[in-house]
Parts: sequence; C-alpha cells; structure tokens
Amino acid sequence: MKRIESILVLMMLLSNLFGWGGLAHRIITEQAMENLPDEMQLSNDWKSYVVEHCTDPDWRKDETPGEKEKHYIDIDFYEEFNRGEMIFEKDELISKYGEKVVIDQGVLPWAIMETYQNLITAFTEQNEKNILLYTSDLAHYIEDGSQPQHVILNYNGKLTDQPGIHGRYETDMIRNFEMEIREDMKLNPVEDIELDLKFVFDYISNSNSLSPIIFAADLQALKIAEDYNEKYYNILWFKTKYITKLQLNVASKVLASLIYSAWIDAGKNK
Repeated sequence: MKRIESILVLMMLLSNLFGWGGLAHRIITEQAMENLPDEMQLSNDWKSYVVEHCTDPDWRKDETPGEKEKHYIDIDFYEEFNRGEMIFEKDELISKYGEKVVIDQGVLPWAIMETYQNLITAFTEQNEKNILLYTSDLAHYIEDGSQPQHVILNYNGKLTDQPGIHGRYETDMIRNFEMEIREDMKLNPVEDIELDLKFVFDYISNSNSLSPIIFAADLQALKIAEDYNEKYYNILWFKTKYITKLQLNVASKVLASLIYSAWIDAGKNK
C-alpha cells in the first residue's frame, strides 16, 4: 500500500512539471488527430501512438541535456517583447543577451521550428519511426506554447507569491472539469501553414497575453474559498474556462495544421 501511495505522489509531482498536465496534452492531441484530413490516410494505430507519446518530451527533461529549455520561453523577460518589437532570431538574441541568458529563458519557439523541419524530413524520407517521433514531439511543444504559464517570466507565480498555481490550473482544474472540456473540443479543418518564427512568436504572444486572467482568477478564488478546495476550483474554472477551452482548441487546430503542412511540404509522400 505504501508503495502504491508513493507512486501516486510521484505521479502528482511529475504532473506539475508538465507544460499542460498529461491529461490536457492527450485531449489536445486526440482532437488534433480527429482534425487531420482523410487524404493523409493515417491509421487509427498511428494516431493512437501519437496520443500516447505526446508527453514523451516531459519524461526526457531530466535525462536529456537541453530538453527542459525546449518547453517554455519567458518571453516577457525581453525588453523588445515588452515594447512590441521582439527579436525572432535566436542568434540575434544571443549576441545581445549572451547564450546562457537566452537558454535559461527557454527556447520553445526554436524547438518548434526545428521539430517541424525534422518532421518534413521524416515525411520526405518516409521514415515511419521518425515521423511518429517528431509528430509526437511537435504535439508537445505546440501544446506547451498554448499554455499561458509556460510563456511568462512569472512561472508558477514565483513573482506574485502564488506558488503552485501552475499545477492547480493546468492539472487539477483540467482533471476536475475534463468532461466539460471534452464536450467543447471542436472539429476544425486544417490549413496549410507557412511556418516561420513570426507565426510561432505570434502564437506564443497570444498565450502570454492571457496569463493575467489566470493569476487574477487564482487570487479571487482563494480569497473567496479561503483554501484550495472544491469551491476554489469551481471559481477558478468559472473565471478561466473560456480562455482554457479556447487555448485547447487553438492548439489542436494549429497542431493538426502543422502536421498536414509538413506532409504537404514533403510532397505528400509521393
């Protein structure tokens, strides 16, 4: 019994480290698989594999050097972003701030670009193993980019004395309202996207702009409920459900569109 309890505690701790909780990653990826067009002729086994492995990057964070930084970007650390003039190129940021600073603030945008290019190559070479690998990884990074708390300097409320907000919002709340979330996931047609860093930074900037809503909701919910109880989560959900459902649906559409676009760019495997 103690061993089972220890495992459950470990799983809860790990879930709080994920960009979205593992459940939200699965929900987004499942919907993205539904969004993919029939012309790609993807099997149910193929889609199921991607759903099962979309959280793999989280399990690599502690053992693969350079992986952890791929899951976030503290975009509002940069003065250019706060002026509306973000530098997109990683090398330009490094030349100004230094490599260590840029790496420490996270490299999510460039991880998305690199993984997308790797997926195009895998489709071109018809390398099924790599197609599955990079599709699963792309799913994870796109989903992390839609999570407002993974694209801000105030991660987990460290600057506003709101410790634990990350897990409360994207793991506990998602689990509590899973059925309502699933009911509101939409089937969205894919688009052929010309992916570039501007697209990625616009996507991430949108997520960043929503973070104040979550922090405010957390404070209001705790003030009323006086503890992190059922009442707290009901209020947190009431205050954030619109943006949460929106972000989950946006992520599923963007993910499906990028998988489709990579396939198109690779010549549809012809």
